Amino acid sequence: MKLSHDCASGAPLCRGVPAECIEHNAVYTILHYLADVDFLAPVAGQGDDEDELMDDWDRGRRGNDSAVPSSSSTPAVVRKPHLSYTSVFLPIAQSTAAMPYFKELEEYGELRDDVTEVVGMELGLKHALFDEYLLHDTVYVALAGAAVLATMWAYTQSFLVTMVTCLAVIFSLGTAYFLYTTVFRITFFPFMNILTLTIAIGIGADDAFIYCKMWGAAKAEKDSGTLVKLVRDTLHHACLSMLVTSVTTAAAFFASCVSSINARTKTTLHSFFFLFAGTAVLASFFFTVTWLPAALIVAEKWCSSTCCLCVPPFGVYLPRLRRFWCCAPVCAALWRLHHSLTEGARVFYDKLLPCIVIRLRWFWLLSLAAVAAGGAVAVFIHPRLRLPESPEFQVLSASHLFERYDLDLKERFWFEKARNRDPFHRLPIRIIWGVLPIDTGDYLDPSNKGTLVFDPTFNVADPASQEWLLAFCKRLRAQSFHRSALGVLFSGCFIETLKSWMERRCVDSFKQADRFPCCESSHFPYPEDVFNLCLRRAIASLHQSPGYYFVPGMAGPRFLRNGTVRAIVLEYDSVYSYSHSFRDMDTFWNRVESWIEQEMRTAPPGLRHGWFTSDLEFYDLQGSLARGTLIAMGVAVAVSFAALLLTTLNLLVSVYAIVTIACIICTTVGALVLMGWRLNVLESTTVSVAIGLAVDFTIHYGVAYRLSPQLDRESSVIQSLSRVGSPVTMAALTSFLAGALMFPSFVLAYLQVGSFLMLVTTVSWLYATFFFQSLLSVAGPQSGQLQLDYPSFRCCCETGGPAPVDKTVYALSESTLSTSSASCPAAIVHSESHELEPLTLTVALNGGGALSRGNNNGTNSKNKKQHKSTRQRSGSLSATAARTHGVRRKVSLPVVNVTFHGEPSPRHVSGATSSSTIVCGADEDIHDDPVV
Repeated sequence: MKLSHDCASGAPLCRGVPAECIEHNAVYTILHYLADVDFLAPVAGQGDDEDELMDDWDRGRRGNDSAVPSSSSTPAVVRKPHLSYTSVFLPIAQSTAAMPYFKELEEYGELRDDVTEVVGMELGLKHALFDEYLLHDTVYVALAGAAVLATMWAYTQSFLVTMVTCLAVIFSLGTAYFLYTTVFRITFFPFMNILTLTIAIGIGADDAFIYCKMWGAAKAEKDSGTLVKLVRDTLHHACLSMLVTSVTTAAAFFASCVSSINARTKTTLHSFFFLFAGTAVLASFFFTVTWLPAALIVAEKWCSSTCCLCVPPFGVYLPRLRRFWCCAPVCAALWRLHHSLTEGARVFYDKLLPCIVIRLRWFWLLSLAAVAAGGAVAVFIHPRLRLPESPEFQVLSASHLFERYDLDLKERFWFEKARNRDPFHRLPIRIIWGVLPIDTGDYLDPSNKGTLVFDPTFNVADPASQEWLLAFCKRLRAQSFHRSALGVLFSGCFIETLKSWMERRCVDSFKQADRFPCCESSHFPYPEDVFNLCLRRAIASLHQSPGYYFVPGMAGPRFLRNGTVRAIVLEYDSVYSYSHSFRDMDTFWNRVESWIEQEMRTAPPGLRHGWFTSDLEFYDLQGSLARGTLIAMGVAVAVSFAALLLTTLNLLVSVYAIVTIACIICTTVGALVLMGWRLNVLESTTVSVAIGLAVDFTIHYGVAYRLSPQLDRESSVIQSLSRVGSPVTMAALTSFLAGALMFPSFVLAYLQVGSFLMLVTTVSWLYATFFFQSLLSVAGPQSGQLQLDYPSFRCCCETGGPAPVDKTVYALSESTLSTSSASCPAAIVHSESHELEPLTLTVALNGGGALSRGNNNGTNSKNKKQHKSTRQRSGSLSATAARTHGVRRKVSLPVVNVTFHGEPSPRHVSGATSSSTIVCGADEDIHDDPVV
């Protein structure tokens, strides 16, 4: 016996229930609506197996009626009431009208006392509150951007460069939006596109750090020359690195967009986001490579020693404040702190980090490879990327009261379980003929569903098709997945209903109407003209039947306006209940689909293109997420490898970079799996974004290694670490800080992007710095090994004459040599001779060795030997001079350490040359006498 909602009215199912249990339906209301499902949980009696009892109880919980102890219950089971959760129904509607009430509850803070606590709510406000939080919590995105700008200001030492970089990010997003709406003509702009802002800020800051580092390294060269040569040298080294990272990141996004379009279910969010993000990345590269050099030139010529906002520490020092006694010590202390940090970073990236990487390379390779293998096991074997099992789309944090009810508490009450798991909702089996399963909708417009594509070979009126269709219905009902229908409903196979309807008498005894040819005079299978005529009459007659017997619009034939049968639909119930479990739904789909495909092979030509469908929207989303994410990852990695190879033209560096990127992705996604992430729509997008963000640091190191003039592996690794180690670290630090500042948000998208940025940045920096560089130090290319080229371009450029020699005399002014940080009011006196320190590290790593300086003579001394120096100074940008026939000769006056004894001037330079240095390009017919 069971309780139901109508026991008080004497329902037949409630016979035998005591009167006390059905009075006013009080017991049913308490058990079904107010108490949780474990209120009457079983407790094992003496000698009973508690696990077995709980299993029986769990099986009973899958029902939908509130259970009461039956007379057949064993005495060993004792149902001890234990109330853990209860629900309260408020006399207000579930709508936005309840928003003021919820706001008042929020002001109280924690809703609890000594006995009870409010742990979940369902007021119908989740999506309305999400829209409100989405705008309110953008303040955390703004804070993240401000933190990135502050860090960039401290590193670049120029407020102008920082603002130009910020404007480049803003203009790149504006350009991407213009192309998105005007050129691509996309009207749908999902909120997920807003997350592109964090990607654009990270990539913009990364490019700014790289270019400013190259600018400073080029200025440190004694033959840096004029600003024109300075810009040319920095663009030669930094532009390639920025181009490779931008192209590979954008290619990864566009590849994910294409794979999302192939997986049709994901287009409403994924393809729009990837298309917008990829366009923004390319626009960011364009503005960075054009605006940033111009900003540095302006800052160098007019702002380096006159504008207080262009020098660190963040405009604290103002020339007009020097007259106050309290300002000078503070400014001097801040400058000393700044100098100490700068000097410590220089020593770390020039000496300590290369030593740590090279001497422990095998340790880094084995340990990080093991971590990546563990991540791959977590992603593909156990526990794997789990699919969502709830149709509820989570938009707020899991700790929010609304999400706690939807994700956990909803399944703890019988009335919610009965509503979500209706036992009468059996999965239908629908087989369709006449319409091909082709989607003609606009993939970039979710509201455009396209038009139907009809099967030109469809012909159900053919006698062979009639006989096969009738036999098909009988075979389908004989299958084990078919559920027999009870009652007086018409059959889901219209051909059977038509055959029975055609067996009536030819003369209506009541109306005296002639029914010919739609009567017993026609025999099955019917001629085509008789079939078409009688089918229209039969359907018209069925539509006049009561709705209890016949539900129009479901199974049956479909007609054109001229009365021609254009499609047919057969529908039966299956034995499978609707479930949110991907495994259960996949079993149903594979079992029915395989049988349908086998049957279609034996169908006549007019019915050979039938196909099966059911209530599979959520299952299709799950499958698209599972397949599309892996496809997007594979396609993006392949496209990134192609872009990397075409830009660097070095096979080994490209292969090692892709191996490192694959390890980064496996480690990152494996960590997300262990953190409990399920592969929902937002999580799938985040995993795909990992491909685009994982390439940056590795590619920066790879391009620096490829452009290194050194001929051996270790020297190239040392130079790449010295050249781009600090900007890569600063880029990682800014992204990590931006992610950390999003944690106070209630919006799930901001929380997941924040945690993802922190994780992927840390993993990318570790693998790029230690794993990738260790790979290069062990088996990296050297002496141009596996370096490809574009022969057609070289043929067009080579003239067969001698290499051109730059004979321009450059005068390096004080403003060109001085950096933005050279405007220190209180000079710190020290020697700036660091040129031989990396060479000392070289000797220590190789166990000693002689260093010789190369000699290059004119045409009269061709037989003299040339000796090449083992390694150049780390961080050097003079790669061109080392690879040309003529060696550029220079004579520089010694460095003068300037000490200010009087009032310091902001234009004074610590450690700069005291006079101009003249640099002249060498000619082959000129002797090696120095030219001053």
